[in-house]
Amino acid sequence: MSRILFSLLIWIAGVAAVPAQQAADAVQPEMATETGMQAISPAVAAALAAKAAGRPVEAENWMVAAANPLAVEAGAAMLRAGGSAADAMVAVQTVLGLVEPQSS
Repeated sequence: MSRILFSLLIWIAGVAAVPAQQAADAVQPEMATETGMQAISPAVAAALAAKAAGRPVEAENWMVAAANPLAVEAGAAMLRAGGSAADAMVAVQTVLGLVEPQSS
């Protein structure tokens, strides 16, 4: 009796997984949105154009560099608001912790 019950349980578990997998196949992927660096700031687009032309990127007052453009924008916003370099560093690291948690 227990062998029949165990076989029935295994059969039910195998049958129940199929509809869930088929439903997951029907889900459409998200539409692509413009999330490139150029979408964040016109200054980023100008810097990328200068880099592509082989010219150095120069700044008059300050410059923020990080691995993610969202982190750069956070640091730049902090400096524009009158914050210090330490404030900008904290803002950059905070955003990097959010957008690239695997790197921290």
